[in-house]
Amino acid sequence: MNNSIRLSAMACLLFLAVTSFAQDKVLFTQKTDSTHRISSIGFSIAPVMQFGQLGPQRGLSMAIHLNNRFEIGGAFLSSMRDRDEVTLGQRFYGITMNYTPHTSKLIHLSFPLMIGRISQKNDALMYQTASSSGRFGLPYPGDGPFYPRQHAIGVQPGVNLEMNVLKHIKIFTGANYRFAFGEESTSEMRGFSGQIGIKMGVFNHAIKRKKK
Repeated sequence: MNNSIRLSAMACLLFLAVTSFAQDKVLFTQKTDSTHRISSIGFSIAPVMQFGQLGPQRGLSMAIHLNNRFEIGGAFLSSMRDRDEVTLGQRFYGITMNYTPHTSKLIHLSFPLMIGRISQKNDALMYQTASSSGRFGLPYPGDGPFYPRQHAIGVQPGVNLEMNVLKHIKIFTGANYRFAFGEESTSEMRGFSGQIGIKMGVFNHAIKRKKK
């Protein structure tokens, strides 16, 4: 049942991405003879918050924009602390790519993809270590570099609804699914999430070319 839901969701995301790309390619080729030329560049920074099956997470992404459609950069997300400091915590960091077919529209879709590394606290190993050292029953001291963790490869595709608020500010909301691969991957590393964020920067700075 869960597998069929995941496959259906991914099929919908893929269909939306392919359809938007095909439409954009037709429009773009009608407007210009050169589809491979970089005519503008930009840079943005975006604080983001996620919520859902993976719990509340917050983070930051930075990206370079090409032709006001394609983005490539990096991002990180981490679990927000609960009142119980011993609860499982996740970190997800890696490279990001994003395709936005119609950025000039007030409200438009974008298709982000994040690929990187998932790191999660290993409470079972922590309690084993605490028990063998005579600290069983006591809180583990912090979340330092020696806290036992599990690691996996993460792949997170999604779809966002963006709105152009000002020339240099966009807000967005969307949904994604995070996959986890590797021997240490767990069910807590996978799941659907919703997200909200704000994107700030220079998105479409024209590149001036010398006339021949």
